[in-house]
Amino acid sequence: RSERAELAYLCDLSTELQDKYRSSFPTATFTADYEQLLSDDSLDAIVLASPVPTHAKLGRMAMLPVRLAKRVLRRG
Repeated sequence: RSERAELAYLCDLSTELQDKYRSSFPTATFTADYEQLLSDDSLDAIVLASPVPTHAKLGRMAMLPVRLAKRVLRRG
């Protein structure tokens, strides 16, 4: 937990894990749909806390150019 960050989503394919943490994070959105999370323009950052073999694929999905344009500030 952090005073400077807010957990907006918990994304997991396991409904059991979602249910386990739902009461601890009542304001978070719980989903099994990673695309739902990635398409939310209000997110500033994503933390991947998944099995190591999934990091590359999930990371690439989060860094597609169309998504970077939404999440990266550029100086003119």
